[in-house]
Amino acid sequence: MTLPTSASLTAVEYSAFSTGSTTAVPGRGLCEKTLALSVALVIASLAPLASAAETFGVFSISEQAPKIALMVGDISSQTPLDFRRMINANPQVEVIALWSDGGAVNPALLLADDIHARGLSTFIPNGAQCYSACAFLFLAGEGRVATGELGVHQFYGGEESLATAQYAVSDILEILGQFDVPQSVITQMLRTPSSTMYVFSASEIDELGLNRSNKPLAVAQEQWSIALPDFGPIITAYRSSGSGNTTATSPQPGISFALYEGVDFYGSDVAQIRASDLGQCFAACLETNQCMAITLNTDPRFETGPNCFLKSSVGRTEFYERAISGQFLFQGQSTGVLVDGQYVPAATVVPLD
Repeated sequence: MTLPTSASLTAVEYSAFSTGSTTAVPGRGLCEKTLALSVALVIASLAPLASAAETFGVFSISEQAPKIALMVGDISSQTPLDFRRMINANPQVEVIALWSDGGAVNPALLLADDIHARGLSTFIPNGAQCYSACAFLFLAGEGRVATGELGVHQFYGGEESLATAQYAVSDILEILGQFDVPQSVITQMLRTPSSTMYVFSASEIDELGLNRSNKPLAVAQEQWSIALPDFGPIITAYRSSGSGNTTATSPQPGISFALYEGVDFYGSDVAQIRASDLGQCFAACLETNQCMAITLNTDPRFETGPNCFLKSSVGRTEFYERAISGQFLFQGQSTGVLVDGQYVPAATVVPLD
């Protein structure tokens, strides 16, 4: 994947982050700026690149808009701690603005859970990108608006063990379920190889209902242009560093987990449990000896009793529209299954190592 780079933010680019679009700048559609704003930003661009914002690691606060915290940078193990320091020092913050190419998955999940628990809203400004693990933060918002780019792809486990990778996928599914994320978004995330990025279009974001505006977000969007001269040098430094501008190409997975929609794996049960969602069913399989496949019955009419069936093998296959089934695959194994004599390809294949 090649992400946009820039040595600096021009005054025209500055104005684009708070407005919406007719002037062309490479890589983005930008709107006409007002004369007053453009003059102010030209002056700002001539000033030394020193920020008036207070910083806490990758988080910044501007006195001009104290209810907005801007996160600019890659997510690391330090980021959740930086967030706690920032929010403890600035309890008035209501909106987290996001500008990040992603980073480490586990810290991102911890931070997303914290954002969600505090009832904060999230915002991707016009001209910004929130890719990979950053998407977890955006989706955690009580309110959320993306006028910039939201990008997703599969979890990349690198050299981690199979067990670690499996639990990471389970954690991702579980936490996204808590955030009321549409299943189609999760499916797109799981289908997109980690070496590429799927960026949702503005129309897709609207159709999927990902934008959920509220009063704090409405105020934040109005104040963004006021705070931008303080945030601009920080954004410039991140873009100029080239950090996050490349994504590692994932190796061919040795083990993966394939999902099939509308297919029931019948028989070969080793356990039957009640699961609230696919993530919980998958996690139960990880913890159960001999579990190599699952079937989840999603029929809402069955409110009690087992709906997650843990299996030692695929067994007999049948079409059933309310079922989601999955199996572990080893390198070279076909990703499809035969159902009533028909070859059914996997809807999603998730690499696990």
